Amino acid sequence: MRMWLILLAVLLWTTGCSKADKEIDSYAGRGQHWDAYVEKSTLERNGERLFHIRYEYKGSEEELRSISHIVFAQGTSLDSQAVTVFDNAGKAERAIDGNNEEEELNEFGVMLVDFKHKTDPIFNVPYKFNHKDKGLDTFKAIESDRLNVQIVWEDDRGQYKESFDIKAE
Repeated sequence: MRMWLILLAVLLWTTGCSKADKEIDSYAGRGQHWDAYVEKSTLERNGERLFHIRYEYKGSEEELRSISHIVFAQGTSLDSQAVTVFDNAGKAERAIDGNNEEEELNEFGVMLVDFKHKTDPIFNVPYKFNHKDKGLDTFKAIESDRLNVQIVWEDDRGQYKESFDIKAE
């Protein structure tokens, strides 16, 4: 009997240690209409450190093409940010006005996407990576708590909202 207790204790201890030592390299969250994924990596662009959230729409391609705009907002215990994605089906008219940005985040947190011709349900949205003093950064904030996602989108039938948390996988 004593041998079984020792064996069980060793098994539980080694299982617990292997989970604690595992390096976290991605985070995920799932909602009714959207899934969201964060890879634990950053990139430098224009002197800023960025991370991406990959949002995936679960609806049909027809529903995706009817969207007029989406607001992707995220927040941790460190900060929050929002990016608005507008349909750029009127790209020709905007190009005449001198605004021909496409699928690139501008300084106002706006991206333009051609929803009418979009065939994949994925949106890769960049956000500023927050790294505070004392070793706390966006990824550590997700690991110690969570990253909350708020998504609001609109089409010709109405406005929709969804909220869920992204946590370590």
